[in-house]
Amino acid sequence: MRSEIFPQHPDALALLVSARIEPKDPLARHILAEWLTENGYSVLCHLIKKSLYTPGKIQNMSVKMADCVTGIRHGLDGWFLAGNHEAQGLANGKVDGFSQWTSGLHLSGQGLNEADQIKLLQLVPKIWNRTWRVLSLANFNVEPRAFIEILDPAWADQISHLRLGGPLCSPEIIQNIGHWAPDLHTLELRSQHWRPDQPESGSFRKTIDKPPAFFWHGPRVKLPGKLGCLRLENYSMTPLALSEFLNTVSVLTLSGLELNQCHLGHGAFFVFNHAPIWNSLEHLRLIGCCLSAGGKTEGASKTTPIPINKLKSLTLRACGIQADIARKISEAGWLAGPTCLNLSQNKFDSLAGLFDHHKASICQVESLELTYCGITCEQLQAWLNMESWERLRNLNLAGNALGNNGVALLSTAKNLPCLNMLNLYETSINGESISHLANGNLLQHLDKLVLNNNCLSDKEGWQKKLETLLCSPAVTNLRQLRFDAKDDWIQKNISSPECRLNQFALKDLSNLIKQRAESSKSHESGLSENAKNRQPWPSSSPAGIFGRWAAHLQRQRDQPAFETENREGDQPPPPI
Repeated sequence: MRSEIFPQHPDALALLVSARIEPKDPLARHILAEWLTENGYSVLCHLIKKSLYTPGKIQNMSVKMADCVTGIRHGLDGWFLAGNHEAQGLANGKVDGFSQWTSGLHLSGQGLNEADQIKLLQLVPKIWNRTWRVLSLANFNVEPRAFIEILDPAWADQISHLRLGGPLCSPEIIQNIGHWAPDLHTLELRSQHWRPDQPESGSFRKTIDKPPAFFWHGPRVKLPGKLGCLRLENYSMTPLALSEFLNTVSVLTLSGLELNQCHLGHGAFFVFNHAPIWNSLEHLRLIGCCLSAGGKTEGASKTTPIPINKLKSLTLRACGIQADIARKISEAGWLAGPTCLNLSQNKFDSLAGLFDHHKASICQVESLELTYCGITCEQLQAWLNMESWERLRNLNLAGNALGNNGVALLSTAKNLPCLNMLNLYETSINGESISHLANGNLLQHLDKLVLNNNCLSDKEGWQKKLETLLCSPAVTNLRQLRFDAKDDWIQKNISSPECRLNQFALKDLSNLIKQRAESSKSHESGLSENAKNRQPWPSSSPAGIFGRWAAHLQRQRDQPAFETENREGDQPPPPI
């Protein structure tokens, strides 16, 4: 990835000024990214778009990427952090220009012994920049005292986003952080152990039956009063500990709470339902946390509607929600407030039953994700027969075997007047579904349509149907279209005079083809360069056969053992 400096062009500078004036409005940054794409500034465009797609996420920035950040900090919305290598450079007096443009510092203790980890922690006060607001410490296996000793108001009072893992997540550290970082807004705590986050992605991650117990000890742990977002990952909490934890954090008037892959035990739903967190909570994310209704939890005999629902977004992904819990969630009013709902990776027996108890509020939902929920065509039909979803703009049904009948129902649906994003990834459709989309009234209002990974073949007339779709007036408003086809076929058909795609969709597909070609070319050049530098043994001789095999075994012995998973925000493993 080559470095790029922000262009001193009048149009680019004007767009940058717009992004600075309205930093919370993503439209100005989207327009800026499009301008950079059109003028060949791919790295700058990549940084801005990545920050737009994953806002607030802790992400790494390399030195090459950071060289081009100067001047566009207001165009970014993510956490771009320096790593161990850059920290060592700063400690040796090499003041790099990127340090004033990044938002914080990320350090990882992976592959280091305890003594080196302590030395790395001791560098933080020396290299800390007063413009930084984020500190992330991952994979450190040291005593909490090693981190407490470096805390000082001269630098720690600037931290607004703190991410800690393993032994550093201790009551002693949290107590001191609350004292030295009074303006802390976001706190992320995770154990060393973790489980799969997305079961359907097929990722190879360590799996444990039960994560370690959360260290929470009630009033003895005093969190910063300005804390607005708290995230816990891979902890185990009994119903009593969960209840005590929720009661304590409710005093802080949290606006965001996330529990990722936490083992909550029986009766977790009723604990949440009776907790006093709903008066201020705006964003609740439960991922991989089983919301069971069993156990002898106080108040578990009946479902009590929550008094106030201020939720703007609710995520209950992979929470094992079945018919009984779905009914209780609906009765309690959890789904009555949010405009963004993510209920993916749960097996629902009836979609209509899930929304029965707040029909009057479904018109407020703007984004609904129901991926990998086992939704059938019959369930979809019952859901579409409900009242109109007047504001629903984004509908994600990926991973559900809807088939052609399901697409036919969606194509003729009349209660989705504002839908402009539809995801039908891996939904068991074929060429007949393309005809339904082209002839229905839904496609005329869509901005984005995803049809990838549906195993559509030429025998089903897939390409013929697609060709007809591209020439249909129904695709005039599409700004992005994704489907399975070879790049040369796509290039040929979108260049045809009969193609009705607008300039935005054409540019998007052209850029996609260009990126694939560049990636393939780079991969091939890398392979050819390796082949050029390799000195093979003569393949016909026994020495050549056994020599190559011996070299292969030697490489296997010399190869260091690294974990296959590169956690988001962690440093990637060194090249082998």
